[in-house]
Amino acid sequence: MLNMNPFEILVRERGLNVLTVRVLQKGALTGTLDLAKDIRRLQHSVSKSFTCMAAGLAIEEGKLALNTRLKDVFPEYAWPHPHTPHSLQPGELTLLNLLRMSSGHDSPPFWAEERAAMKDKDWVAHYLSLPLDRTPGGHFTYSSGDTFMISAMI
Repeated sequence: MLNMNPFEILVRERGLNVLTVRVLQKGALTGTLDLAKDIRRLQHSVSKSFTCMAAGLAIEEGKLALNTRLKDVFPEYAWPHPHTPHSLQPGELTLLNLLRMSSGHDSPPFWAEERAAMKDKDWVAHYLSLPLDRTPGGHFTYSSGDTFMISAMI
């Protein structure tokens, strides 16, 4: 097993915010360092990375494509919004729009306050009921809602 003591000393001397380290070589665990065992760690947006990775696997397996639209996956929810141009229909959003967080919402769906106020807990229906503020694809808006919809597509 790899001696992690020199690394631990360096971390402590420099006051680095390191909690846990695992060293793998050819798939085998060769070193471990736990400086904060048994504590709860806030992960915040780590799900976005895992969700995007899962989307890549779904694309590789032919289950989704970057141009897959929400209305292709959820036709029962993707009713057209009246008096809304085709380019601003939520059902036209593609997996690529969602992966890029460029869905066309000025205010990202599913912030904590919005989730708490939702009476209907069908998040897919809620997301697809929201109007778009601009044409998708051109402007980044950090959005947990976009990540949720990717996970729902998968």
